[in-house]
Amino acid sequence: MQSGELENPDQHRAATLSIEDPLRSSYPEWDLMDDRRKQKFRNRFHEQKRQGARSWRMASVVGLGTLLAGGDTLAKVIKNHSTYPLSKLDAVISYVANAHPDVISLYYEFDDLVKQILLGETLTARPAEQVIDDGISRAAAANPTTQKAKENWQQIDPASVSQKFLEEFLHHYA
Repeated sequence: MQSGELENPDQHRAATLSIEDPLRSSYPEWDLMDDRRKQKFRNRFHEQKRQGARSWRMASVVGLGTLLAGGDTLAKVIKNHSTYPLSKLDAVISYVANAHPDVISLYYEFDDLVKQILLGETLTARPAEQVIDDGISRAAAANPTTQKAKENWQQIDPASVSQKFLEEFLHHYA
């Protein structure tokens, strides 16, 4: 197979159609757009899909609260897939999960709220203010530069964890 050639040309067509259907639904003028503009929307769709998959990968391991409160640094890691390929993202996830358990426990306090947001439900889940204040105090007290990870560092496979979490989430809520 030469560079740029697909082994199965229909594979490209199926992928294009699977992208164009949601875009056509979102943009009523889709059929009137020129090819260059359509490609711009396809590229944006791919980028948003990539960022969503990477965000879910992180959130499934360290808590859905990262979707609300992950911060600018995490957003850069999620967004910049060329500097942080999945192997580096997985290393960041593993490090955060093992070296900063106080931060992780704070993220998990927002899980119910994030689930309601994801499902478009009325927001009734609110983490207790005292629990959040205590979590912030614990996380702030831990000095990340000197904090030592536990000797029993857990090996985490974010890909399989996120797939399992997605299946459980869909089974429970869909």
